[in-house]
Amino acid sequence: MNAQIKMQIQSLLDKEIKTFSPKGRGMCNNIYNIETSDGKKYLLKEAREDKETEEQNDLVIEGNVIRHLYDLDSTLPIPNVIFVSDNPKMYGYEYIEGEMMVYAWEKLTESEKAGVAKSIGAFHANIGKHLTVDQAQEIGIMVDNSQTLDQMGGESVQAFLDDDVPESYKETAQKAKKFFDETQELAIFQCIHNDTHNENTILHNQRLAAVVDFGDCEYGDVHREFAYHVRRYPEYLKYFIAGFKASSGKDLSLKRLISYAIIADVEWIAYYHHNPEREAEQVQKLGMLTADKRMTNYKNLMDQL
Repeated sequence: MNAQIKMQIQSLLDKEIKTFSPKGRGMCNNIYNIETSDGKKYLLKEAREDKETEEQNDLVIEGNVIRHLYDLDSTLPIPNVIFVSDNPKMYGYEYIEGEMMVYAWEKLTESEKAGVAKSIGAFHANIGKHLTVDQAQEIGIMVDNSQTLDQMGGESVQAFLDDDVPESYKETAQKAKKFFDETQELAIFQCIHNDTHNENTILHNQRLAAVVDFGDCEYGDVHREFAYHVRRYPEYLKYFIAGFKASSGKDLSLKRLISYAIIADVEWIAYYHHNPEREAEQVQKLGMLTADKRMTNYKNLMDQL
C-alpha cells in the first residue's frame, strides 16, 4: 500500500498512524493492522486488484451494511465500522480481540460449545430485525426471493446426480431436493449474513465476539444461514436453532434447513470425492470433515426427519 493511501486512511481516522502492517490476504481482499498514536487498534479491509474470485458485495456495500446494522444495534457481534472509502474501495473498523472459531472450537467445553452455538443462532435472528427489503435494496445488497430449487438454479444438484459419485450420495441429494421444494411455503425472508463459517466467526473468552465478512450478505431465506452449521457441527444444531428461536420467536423448518445444507454442499462433496489429496490437505489444515463423513451425517439427519 502506497504512502498516499496511508495518508488518506489517517485522514479518515482523524488520527496519526503509529504502525501499519499486513495481517492477511484473502481471495478478494487484503487485511491490515493499524495502530494509532493514542494506542487504538483498527483493521483495514482493502480490495485486491488481482482478485481470485468475486463476492456479491463490494467493500463499499459491505462496509455500509455493517455500519447500518451496528448503528441500529451496537450489541450485535459485528465490527464497528469507522469509515468506508469508495476510492480505493476499503473500510476500517475497530480491532476485534479473539481467535477464529476454526481454531478455538476444540478448546471449548461442551457447555461453552452449546453457548457459542446459541449465540450464533441469536446473531442470525437479530440481524434480521434491522434491515427491511427496501433498506436492503437501497444499500445495494441482493434480494433473493427464491423458494424452490428451480428458482435458485438447480444445476449443481442435477450435475451431482449425473456425476460418478456413490449411489448412496445421490439418494441423499435426491431426497434433499424433494424436501426443500416441499417446504417452500416455510421460507422466512430477512437479512442474512450468508457466509457464517468458522473462519468468519471470532471467539473471545469462550464466547462469540464477532461475525465478520459481509461480502455475501443479502436479503433471503434465513434457513440458508444454517447450512455451514449443519455441515460442520451437526451434533450442536439444536443449539443453533434454539438460539434463533429464543431471539426471534420464529420456528425454523428442520426439513428445509437440513435439505438446503445438503443442496449447498453437493458441489464440494463431488469435488472432494474426486480430489482426495486436496481433501486430506483441508482435513489436516482446518479440521474439515471428509466428503464421506459429511454425507453420512446428512443421511443420518435426513433419516430422523
